[in-house]
Amino acid sequence: MQTIKEFQSELIKDAEGMHSDSQLQDDAFNVLVRADRHRWIHQTNFAGIPALQIPQDLFAIQEIIFRTKPQVIVELGVAWGGTTMFIESFHKGDIIGVDLQIPDHLRDETAFKGNIRFLIGDTILSAEVVKKFVGERTCMVIVDSMHTHEHVLDELNAFSGIVTQGCYIIVCDTIVDDTRYHEDGKARSRPWGPGNSPRSALNQFLDENHSFKRDEEIKNKLLFSCQPDGYIYKT
Repeated sequence: MQTIKEFQSELIKDAEGMHSDSQLQDDAFNVLVRADRHRWIHQTNFAGIPALQIPQDLFAIQEIIFRTKPQVIVELGVAWGGTTMFIESFHKGDIIGVDLQIPDHLRDETAFKGNIRFLIGDTILSAEVVKKFVGERTCMVIVDSMHTHEHVLDELNAFSGIVTQGCYIIVCDTIVDDTRYHEDGKARSRPWGPGNSPRSALNQFLDENHSFKRDEEIKNKLLFSCQPDGYIYKT
């Protein structure tokens, strides 16, 4: 019988093949785009709370947290809070979420959970408070608030310094930079799009910050993802 290590080594090669299958990649992308007309991306709940992530991205986040074990996870953009609660269900450290508003149901749900903190306000303006909370602990950051190029780039520049070596920044919704996502006119109207998106901001950030790299293995294995190339780690 194979060991887990041997099995996982084979899967890495299989994922490389899957990623290089251009027809498969196009088919998967088309499914994602067509399904988003029906808000498939928003259909995933955790503990009854909308997570606003598709399951494969949630599991990728779980794998990263399990492997890197950050002591603090910073979530920029909380929305309904399903992703927050998903992370809390297995994460042993602290979580700090920042958003312009925190829903009452989420405050009620987390009132008894001592490892979750919320900051109400602009994510960028909250950076210094978050840095003090994190201190010298290991930390990863999830960027999922306003998706314009300028805002995401400001977030990356403001929070990348607290990310520790080997830990990740996850930049969500990089998919909206792809022109195919908007071609049929069915994509939901937003103040961001190709060239003005999380992905365009991430590309600029990586050009200017060589201490971060994209995780190619994660990119290869995620056939369905709202954040293609959005998983980066500090070297």
